[in-house]
Amino acid sequence: MPHLPRNLILVATLLVGAIVGDHYAMAWSRRLAPLQLVSTKSFPYSFAEWKGVDYQTEIMKSAREFFGTDNFIDRVYSAPGQYPVELVLLPTASGLHSPSVCARFGGLQIIESHPAKASDPADADRIVLRTEARSNADYACSYYWRTPGGVAHEAKAYLPPTHYTDSIMVSLCTPVQGSTAEQRFQALASFRTSVDPEVLRLIHGQ
Repeated sequence: MPHLPRNLILVATLLVGAIVGDHYAMAWSRRLAPLQLVSTKSFPYSFAEWKGVDYQTEIMKSAREFFGTDNFIDRVYSAPGQYPVELVLLPTASGLHSPSVCARFGGLQIIESHPAKASDPADADRIVLRTEARSNADYACSYYWRTPGGVAHEAKAYLPPTHYTDSIMVSLCTPVQGSTAEQRFQALASFRTSVDPEVLRLIHGQ
């Protein structure tokens, strides 16, 4: 199974850094939403057959120091015979950028975009990022916002004022190399079935 290539790790870290910066910079001018007070560090390192390892990079260290918080997760989970999956959990404030917006500002190419069905809480917004001209640098990602009462998807309006209030952004990414984007999206959907119950436990303090 492929490992996360070095160039993908670098770009993924830059992307997460941009998202974290955006969320916490905007949160400075607002009262923190209740879920921003939830400690993401209690999210398990192991569930089902998956084992997680935190990213430890200078960029992420700088983001934590600059914004004065480490209350987010950027972790890679691995399992026998499976592609690795990068999991980002980030308590959000309102009216913030999504990964697709931050990807463009981070200089990544979005070569595929598949909006979630608003009526389907099990669906997710899906994009394929390209870090180089070569197709083996593609990265399949799906993301959604988990709220205490359900799921929010990408809003049609840019930076809506309250769409993401009191939620935890869940972002899942995996290399496409040696596979197809559709196969990777199906694998991420399967991974989500293990992640989502743990996110709910985190939200409800169990």
